[in-house]
Order: sequence, then C-alpha cells, then structure tokens
Amino acid sequence: MAKADLKETLSAVADFIPVVGNVKAIVEVVTGRFGAHGHA
Repeated sequence: MAKADLKETLSAVADFIPVVGNVKAIVEVVTGRFGAHGHA
C-alpha cells in the first residue's frame, strides 16, 4: 500500500514539475511586460 502511494506521489510530482516551469515562465513574461510598461 505504501509503495503504491509513494509511486503515485512521485508520478504526481513528475507531472507537476513542468507545470511549475510553465507558471514560472508565464510569471516572468507578465512581470517583464509590466516592468517594461513601467506600471510598478
């Protein structure tokens, strides 16, 4: 049971890593645009 849970957790983490990367890239683009427009 514990092994199955661990496998599911690792799988979820592996699926989540690219999502975090995409969010980080989007945040950089958005903050970069706002910074370029001088809204800060």
